[in-house]
Amino acid sequence: LPAAVKLMVINRGVKVDGASLARSFEGYPGAYRTKRTKARHTLKGGDFLDAERGELPWVPTEVQVSLDVHDSVIKVNYREDSPFALLVRDGELRLVAESYGLDFAAELVRRPEATLVEVDGFPAEQWVQVLGRDRVGIMVYMGCANWFHGDQCKFCDSITVRPGERRALPILNHLRRRFCLPGGGYDHAAWWSDVGPALKAGVARALGLILADPDVGPHVHLHVMAGNLMDVDAEWDFVLELCEEVTRVVRLQDLDAYLNLLPPPDPAKLERARELGFGKLIFNLEAHGEEAFAKVCPGKHKLMPYPRYLRRME
Repeated sequence: LPAAVKLMVINRGVKVDGASLARSFEGYPGAYRTKRTKARHTLKGGDFLDAERGELPWVPTEVQVSLDVHDSVIKVNYREDSPFALLVRDGELRLVAESYGLDFAAELVRRPEATLVEVDGFPAEQWVQVLGRDRVGIMVYMGCANWFHGDQCKFCDSITVRPGERRALPILNHLRRRFCLPGGGYDHAAWWSDVGPALKAGVARALGLILADPDVGPHVHLHVMAGNLMDVDAEWDFVLELCEEVTRVVRLQDLDAYLNLLPPPDPAKLERARELGFGKLIFNLEAHGEEAFAKVCPGKHKLMPYPRYLRRME
């Protein structure tokens, strides 16, 4: 039952009244793992932005649910038409699906204290994310350059910002605005020289704080990922450089560490990732067959032809 319920919740989403949660739980949303109800990804003035208007209610990113004798953290995908709903009943949070006869006790997941500590002007969780109880995520920058050319994956929900919103991580809009080359393309090296030092310092400090927090772990899964740059070799160089800084904080061999990028054109970079301590390399193929891959992810297909993709996965 627990596995079946989790699968159903992930597939069908959850209906949540964020305003009701704010009235019922002190410190909501700031003290808990939350996100905006929805985002609307678009290009505006050439920038990749979240153009959703209004101050929408915040909803949990995950909840802890008591399934029979098991407590399980379940990711919350917000959907207004879901049969599952998070309800406050007599002051307690419940995950309910009346059409299935399901009703479980639930708890909001609090942010670990370390994620709220300020690091270089931003909360640590803007540099390094904690997902669930033991998964730590490093997103190297925000956005995917394929959006600038209309070649993003059809299902893309790449993380971006609202107009005027400040973030700790580099935003690829900055690359597009300031580091375009006269003949086309981008000066990736100059961009990384501009944003890399602050990024490496912020991530290293935040990661050290988070790994020392008793509410994280005890076993930690470290997930490092990034959106696409137009130069995949440069993308790998930047990510590996950041990961070298991470190894000054923790031995990747001591974690369940995995790297999630496009496969590199240069296979030597795979070996470098292993030397740094990554136990797994994840290449999301996204679709079965070259024709489907080119249709669903046109930008990725241009950057990494399907046959080479398969060779790197081998």
